[in-house]
Amino acid sequence: MKGMALQIIAELMIAIVAILIVVSLMSFYSEQIKDFFNGIFYKNDYSCAEIINSTSFSTSQLKTSIMACWDKCGKKYQNKICYVLTGDVSDVDSNALKSSLDSPLSVDISKFDKSKKTTVIKTMNKGVIVEST
Repeated sequence: MKGMALQIIAELMIAIVAILIVVSLMSFYSEQIKDFFNGIFYKNDYSCAEIINSTSFSTSQLKTSIMACWDKCGKKYQNKICYVLTGDVSDVDSNALKSSLDSPLSVDISKFDKSKKTTVIKTMNKGVIVEST
């Protein structure tokens, strides 16, 4: 009887330790868990993006859209399309755009092409991606 009581206490202690480990892991990775479930239930598509039509866009307008995207979505969600800009972007200076943005914000403009008419601005990891489609 004494051995069985010790066995129950030992099993109870192991269960408590396992529960504490699971709870601490869940609290430590809570943001990643929320992002994972948001990614499953809320797919990134153009339906959640704001579509802006204009004849042309300037460098300052594109910069404003990038900063607004980061302020609106970047801190909460990853991999979310914020804006779809349709219009002429041939006047946008890529070098001035990259250098004029805040330094902590990572902006990837490697897929940006001034000759295309549709520009997508979306959050990705710890920054914003500007790409042309």
